[in-house]
Amino acid sequence: MMMKAIQTIGIRGRILLVEDDRLQAKALAAILEDAGFEVVSVPDAGKAFQVVEPPGPDLILSDYRLSEGVSGLTMIRMLRKLLGRVVPAILMTGDTQAATAQDAAREGCAIVQKPYLPWDLIDVINRHLPTVPEPRSASLSAGAGTCGRTVEGGIRSADQASGCFQDLKKGRAG
Repeated sequence: MMMKAIQTIGIRGRILLVEDDRLQAKALAAILEDAGFEVVSVPDAGKAFQVVEPPGPDLILSDYRLSEGVSGLTMIRMLRKLLGRVVPAILMTGDTQAATAQDAAREGCAIVQKPYLPWDLIDVINRHLPTVPEPRSASLSAGAGTCGRTVEGGIRSADQASGCFQDLKKGRAG
């Protein structure tokens, strides 16, 4: 079988990877890093809210079915609201229901069907990343971060971080 080469050119963008399968996350992060992306990998929506700080990643890559009863799509919606901008996002899923694709399309999210080939995923990522990553000081941190709420273009204090995730778990994403 012929393998397609994955071109690397420095840091090509910052990706927040949300995948609850530990082995899958580790393999995917390695592939993305080898392709030149900066990757912060977290296992669930709660951790995503802990590591994302404005202005956020260049792209969110998330499994559709996450642990804790929160869908990747709901988490993406909440992260976008938190950041006050529409961050490009891709959902990875084995779900073939038309409703899932329609929901993702309404939110402007691409879908990559599992199983997928690494270079196909890289192609989708390249099509959805901004051409030039935005300059930023600290948008993702490997440790704990803050989670505020976007209010008329501003961010409230970090003391509301738990409320952000609690709303998410209770389904108050809108």
